[in-house]
Amino acid sequence: MKKLTILFLCSWIVLTTQARKVFQLNSPDGHLNTTITIGEQLTYDIKCNGKQVLAASPLSMTLENGTVWGDHPQLTSSSRKEVDQLIDSPFYRSSQLRDHYKKLVLCFRKGWSVEFRAYNDGIAYRFVNQMKKPFKILQEEVNYQFTTDKTAIVPYVGPAPHTSNWDFLIGQLYSRA
Repeated sequence: MKKLTILFLCSWIVLTTQARKVFQLNSPDGHLNTTITIGEQLTYDIKCNGKQVLAASPLSMTLENGTVWGDHPQLTSSSRKEVDQLIDSPFYRSSQLRDHYKKLVLCFRKGWSVEFRAYNDGIAYRFVNQMKKPFKILQEEVNYQFTTDKTAIVPYVGPAPHTSNWDFLIGQLYSRA
């Protein structure tokens, strides 16, 4: 009986360790780091110069058919790439912009993936659909778990009666004579 209990515990440890996968992604200059964890949920955190600024924060997307991307995700493959290119910018003050980042693409069963990008000044992610048929998104979960309480300034924007959103935004930026 004792051997059976030990065998069960060892099997449980191996299975739970394999069920959770952890990926690291650094910015090109190495100052930003994100840790993506695949377990019961898909989470990521962010460190800047070794100091954690965002604790493990879950990501998910709920589709109309009930599928939830990010809930008990089953990883099928991963790939990494570094991109350093110039993009033409005819309407900006510079004629070209540098697009430099490292990316990690995680592909999952049921035809979806998530792409993380680490730039020198930020971390980004996006969900990618690999299925050919259309779908409707019902909800996207993005819970930012900051490590400390911070003050944020968030503008609340809403149109005034009988105006367009554009008129309202311009009216907030400039006073009218």
